[in-house]
Amino acid sequence: MLKKILATTLIAGGLVAANSHASDLGINISEHAAQFKYGSESDTMAWDGSWLYEEDNGSVFSGGLYAKGQEGMFSAKLGGRVFYADLDNGDGYGMALGGTGALHFTHQFRVEAGLHYAPSILSFSDIEGMTDAEIRAVFQVVPNASVSVGYRDASAKVEKYGREEIFKGFFFGMNMSF
Repeated sequence: MLKKILATTLIAGGLVAANSHASDLGINISEHAAQFKYGSESDTMAWDGSWLYEEDNGSVFSGGLYAKGQEGMFSAKLGGRVFYADLDNGDGYGMALGGTGALHFTHQFRVEAGLHYAPSILSFSDIEGMTDAEIRAVFQVVPNASVSVGYRDASAKVEKYGREEIFKGFFFGMNMSF
């Protein structure tokens, strides 16, 4: 089932990328964690893939597909992502629903917030649920590069173990668009 979900996400992402106006490559780092991201978007759709690694807790691989839009100073992406979590106390996969919103104060500065939630009905193997929330301030340094600082709280409910923090804390990020 996971293979079908991942294949569908990659095919849909490829279709979006074929009509894309922008692609992004980014990294978020903290003292004990790193996240590598790649994404692409058109006027109405976006997709992304990422790998979040925390040296004490393991890795989460994910791919998402979103509808997107902008109205004045506010922009949003709404959709879902499939994930595979390889954690110290268990592993599993699933689908999280959610998205991100951004408030654009100027062309160079915005605040973004995101939330993805996978309830137990959409989580499998050892994972009985997953939540990933973040907020960040983004400053566009040059037209095709930005820096950010933010806070993320990513956790999973693991069978026979309970809630496991994957990453909780501040991070610094860099993003390039091409």
